[in-house]
This record gives sequence, C-alpha cells and structure tokens, in this order.
Amino acid sequence: MFWFGDFFFVSAQVISIDFTLHKSKRGALILVCDGFKYRRDYLHGERVSWRCVRRQWGCKATVGTVGNELVKLSGVHSHPPEDADDIMAGPQDSGFPG
Repeated sequence: MFWFGDFFFVSAQVISIDFTLHKSKRGALILVCDGFKYRRDYLHGERVSWRCVRRQWGCKATVGTVGNELVKLSGVHSHPPEDADDIMAGPQDSGFPG
C-alpha cells in the first residue's frame, strides 16, 4: 500500500483457488472448493453458476466459473465445510461438460 496525495492505493493480487469436479451417486456434476460442495445451477455458454448443495437448508453461497476457471465466489456458507470423508472420490477427468 502506498500514499499519493489524499489517496492510497492497494496493489491487487490475483489469487488462484483450486477446485475439483466429481460425480454424485446419481450422476450429477458436483464442484468442490475449499471443502464445500456446489451443484450446477445454470449454464450459459461457457459461464456456469453453481449453488451450494445445502441451499434447501438456507445456505446461499454460490460460485461462478468460466471454462475451467473459478471467477466468482459469492455469499457466506451457513454451515461448516464437509468432512473429507463426505467428499466423493474420483474427480472428473474432463473439464466442464457442455
């Protein structure tokens, strides 16, 4: 951070957040990021919106992806992350399906 007159500037840094794709027991695509699971909400071209799988219990957290990049994290989870044992094994080999 540095000062210039009456203004201060904060240098921006791009942070990469890893995520994996899994298939649920019923075959639905699940995105896992920081221990939280999201299901696909809607698809518009390469843009995909994902909602927390616990939405029916009041969680409003969402994630946005474009292609294979995470571009948006929104909302705060109303629950703790999933236990490692609860996250499905076997991430998808291919990126995002169309």
